[in-house]
Amino acid sequence: MGEYYSDLYNNQLGLPHYQNKINERLNEEKLRIAPLIERIQILFNIKFKKNMKVLIIGGGTGGEFAEFFSRGCNTYTIEPYDKAIEIIQLKADMIGAPAKNIHMGVAENLPFPDNYFDFIYCYTVIEHVQDVNKSFSEAIRVTKSGGKLFFLMPDYRQIYEGHYKAFLPLFLPKFISKFILILKGRPVKFFNSLYFVNAKMIRNILRKHKVTALQVYDPYLNDSRPRGFRRLERFIQDSLGIESIQTWLVIKH
Repeated sequence: MGEYYSDLYNNQLGLPHYQNKINERLNEEKLRIAPLIERIQILFNIKFKKNMKVLIIGGGTGGEFAEFFSRGCNTYTIEPYDKAIEIIQLKADMIGAPAKNIHMGVAENLPFPDNYFDFIYCYTVIEHVQDVNKSFSEAIRVTKSGGKLFFLMPDYRQIYEGHYKAFLPLFLPKFISKFILILKGRPVKFFNSLYFVNAKMIRNILRKHKVTALQVYDPYLNDSRPRGFRRLERFIQDSLGIESIQTWLVIKH
């Protein structure tokens, strides 16, 4: 896992303090994933329990897969990268999870039947897919009637790019942000791969499906980022209604 995240945060993103981020990810089940799943249970008023069928779209290195499995869920995941799949499989072996539930593939083509899952979990994945419409359609297709879906992703009309941990004018043409990254000595190949999704786009996609969708608005973040940038970010939130991170709760009819 250390090598996987070193390649991501050092080689692909060029984070100045990449070792700190690696350490966070090595402990992500405790630091991020478990608290987020607890919050999801509160937001949806549900309890993840034995035999509930859960699909994690974009399995990463298996933190969510392990956490949902530890709660008794019949947990599946799909992930496009072979190195990540290897790590998920190692974790599955350690916790006794079935290897057959780990699939290599993409969000646009889920290898599951219609109306199969009780819950879909999709965390910071949609900005990496090739076809956003198809990814949502597939996630909804494999969800049971009355099933629930959780999506979290950036809104690229803001000024902060979370992968690079950098303030960038994301609402302007991409080449401007790429030029700024180059001036900072940061790699841009990863930036080229990002799909600039926003809440308006997601809302219009969801309206085409038989679902009820709610966008969650969280309190302002208190962090160590420069105060001037935080004020500008809050101005965009308050004046334009654009969050830096968009969270969606979806229930299929």
